[in-house]
Amino acid sequence: MSLKYWILSGSAENWVTALEENIWGVREGNLVKSWEKISNGDILFFYCLSPISGLIGYGKCQAKFKQDKPLWPDEIRENKLIYPYRWQFEPIYVLPRYKWETAGITLGGKIKIGFRAGLNRVKNQVSIELLNEKINMEWQSKVIDGPMSVFLEEAILVKAPNQHNQLKKLLMKLGDLKGFIVEEEYRMDGQRLDVIWKRIPQGVPTFVFEVQIGGNVTEALGKLKHAYDLWNSNLYIIINNKDSGKVQTLLSGTFHEISDKLTVILATEIEEFYEIKIIEARIGEKLKLL
Repeated sequence: MSLKYWILSGSAENWVTALEENIWGVREGNLVKSWEKISNGDILFFYCLSPISGLIGYGKCQAKFKQDKPLWPDEIRENKLIYPYRWQFEPIYVLPRYKWETAGITLGGKIKIGFRAGLNRVKNQVSIELLNEKINMEWQSKVIDGPMSVFLEEAILVKAPNQHNQLKKLLMKLGDLKGFIVEEEYRMDGQRLDVIWKRIPQGVPTFVFEVQIGGNVTEALGKLKHAYDLWNSNLYIIINNKDSGKVQTLLSGTFHEISDKLTVILATEIEEFYEIKIIEARIGEKLKLL
């Protein structure tokens, strides 16, 4: 069976959820026929319609299925199922959230690809090859000479950035921007804390961060509680939205002692906050020159 190429398009908030779950879906209606034609291994380009209007990543199709449980933010707000026809995908390359606006690839001109519906078949080989060139040029993906099918099936194996490590680096950069001494993998009684900020080199951690993306939430909260007992630190846990309920349950029970000492932050909020701080820093530098 020949490889097929598709554009998946939706809002930024829906893409945040899709990339947490590695799931995309479409409505009842005309798109169901396209959904039926998707096969394992097909290449999926991730297009964000609003507010970015650009390509933010790509991956490969995996299993297809139907679900009757709301998943995306607009489904949850309306408390109804909007996209029941779904499939799982494997991300190959995804821009970090804070780069969507600045590094997303816009489509148009010679690249004749539709992206207004939630699922769009790309049949124009010329457009696919032009998109290949854009991905190489703007995202610096690995370049392989030869037909596009070879390029996509075998060459672009740039894995989506490890979100855990990516968020740790952002926390360290934020600490630097705010003038703290920052360390990662900070030792604490045989354990390691993801990121800490100190006010002075010989001091104890003033701020302690645990980045909990797909790991053991209970273990992370245990480390944070121990950090508070030792140093009276300010505590932060960074999670994906899907773990919010579990964290709140543990804070109201097992870890109730730190419930008013801990700040819960969504991963997307850290990325957005970092982007804001970078912009502020750039503006500050420019103002100094006036």
